[in-house]
Amino acid sequence: MQYRFHRFVAFVAVLVCVACGSSKEHVDAPKTATSTSATPVASDAPSASADTASSSVPTQIQLPTQITVWKPLLYRIGGAKPSYLFGTIHIPDDRLTSSPSDSLKGAFHDAEEVVTELPLDDTSPAHAMQLASMPSGKSLSSELPKATYDRLKAVFVEKHLELAFPMMEHVKVWAVGIQIGLLDHIQEMMSGSKKPIDVVLHDRAKALNKRTSGLETETEQLNVFDTLTKDEQSRFLEEALDERDKDVREHRDSFAALMNLYLAGEEAPLLAQLNAGFDVQKPLDQKLLKRLITDRNKIMTDRIVAKLKTAPPRVYLFAVGAAHLLGDDGIVAQLKKKGMTVERVP
Repeated sequence: MQYRFHRFVAFVAVLVCVACGSSKEHVDAPKTATSTSATPVASDAPSASADTASSSVPTQIQLPTQITVWKPLLYRIGGAKPSYLFGTIHIPDDRLTSSPSDSLKGAFHDAEEVVTELPLDDTSPAHAMQLASMPSGKSLSSELPKATYDRLKAVFVEKHLELAFPMMEHVKVWAVGIQIGLLDHIQEMMSGSKKPIDVVLHDRAKALNKRTSGLETETEQLNVFDTLTKDEQSRFLEEALDERDKDVREHRDSFAALMNLYLAGEEAPLLAQLNAGFDVQKPLDQKLLKRLITDRNKIMTDRIVAKLKTAPPRVYLFAVGAAHLLGDDGIVAQLKKKGMTVERVP
């Protein structure tokens, strides 16, 4: 089955994952060792051994009895003061905050500044949802074909979220499409009860009086989807509904499968599945791939290099969506092409 990019965006952009989530049909986690201890993420000092790390089983995904051990996509960037590049994901998962590796805790401990995709001091779920709202006078019922609108409403009823559907009425079509792709986290994200790992790192940095900053602006992220035509946004939503229907029929959770590859920390399989979400024969997919990944990789790489060249040298922890790091045009490859030493941290 092809994993469509509606779930892929959780590995790419902060703003568009404001109320996103995954579904919980039958998914097997990678087989790993079991452990009983749990350590909070972003401790201000590294712990003794990565072998003691463990994670709790999140309620939103049905897992076997084995506990998944997370191997983060973490890289060391050489320099007068080595910095770090971490591939994150922009939705909550208990396994990421209850079971960090020593390598990530060590990178956070060393970091003098934590740099996320967006400057999270100036970004909030409420503000992001405001940016994703339709202009006055427009609504889903006015922007969508009636058949698509009725189909969308039926999904919310099926998930017992019919009371939440009126809140979606004035959300932009592309934003609703992303939320359909990751529906089961909507209540969690809106309640604020759990935070994505990049937000946890940022908040811990603030508590320890470390510097924080961002690589992009909300407007830059928003424009990736906001400039899609009305027809493109409608097709984007319809494909999200198609994908969800197929997953339900096949008792499959595409996002949770991607999440398990992310947790396993194997670059090639994760990249293959992320790339499989795009059909390069389709103009809409071509446009989104260029805007979501190619263009933003170059911009973020240039801004990372600019920070690394700032005097006096400073230790940075750059936390960006995991999909931005991988592949020939990923940030890791681009940094190497600029003559920098970048190595995976075990």
